[in-house]
Amino acid sequence: MIVLAMLANEIKQLKQHIEHKMNHKYVDIYIQRPLINDLTLELLYYATDDISSEMEEAHAHITATILVQTALNAHELVRNDEPRLMADEEKKEKQLLVLAGDYYSGLYYLLLSEIQDVKMVNVLAKGIQDVNEKKMQLYYSEYSSLDDFIELLLHIHTTIITCVSSYLFQPTVANMIKNIVRLHFLLQEVHQENSLIDSHLEHQTVQCKERKLQTIRTHIDEHVQSIEKELIYIDTLPHTFTRFVRCFLNNEVYDISAAEEG
Repeated sequence: MIVLAMLANEIKQLKQHIEHKMNHKYVDIYIQRPLINDLTLELLYYATDDISSEMEEAHAHITATILVQTALNAHELVRNDEPRLMADEEKKEKQLLVLAGDYYSGLYYLLLSEIQDVKMVNVLAKGIQDVNEKKMQLYYSEYSSLDDFIELLLHIHTTIITCVSSYLFQPTVANMIKNIVRLHFLLQEVHQENSLIDSHLEHQTVQCKERKLQTIRTHIDEHVQSIEKELIYIDTLPHTFTRFVRCFLNNEVYDISAAEEG
């Protein structure tokens, strides 16, 4: 636990460094900057800590991933209302959100060009393309069932870290990270009042809401079982990373389940 506490302090410092990079006086006045995804930052950091990697390069990879995800999150906040129906202040905010997302994307490209990591640029570019294609499928309702819809949302919100993990880490670690971020998204959907799934599924009946929750909980159970199985049977997982995963399960899954049952 002491090691995790020390690394948590390093992660805090890296987060502050990323936030400093994202600062833009004009943009910050008019819009609320999308929050950095702490879990993404922590997973990449703990997984990187267990491999032989140059610290500067490792930090650049993590920072670039966070910048790309934040850029996509900024674009996600842009409303689809008709411009003619929006007030001038709303139009300005919409334009600035788009520009902020583009600004964060530019920062990741600049950062990786400085360490001359063309492969990482390609990995993130393909990830962005994949996310945007899935967003179009969501926009045009190109899904045939609730399961397909949930899988589409999972893909949109976890693809970037999944692509990066597959590039940076051994397959067992990459698969564990994929399962954890998907599980985290599903847990948020269960416990948030205004979930993303609810925002896309309008005019839900009571039966539909119950079926949605049941489907999500089934997905949650499947992901928890998969993570637990990997923790037991795969002995090649990095030590520090494994300890973080166990802490995540204790805090985000087991404690919540115990509280609900109580």
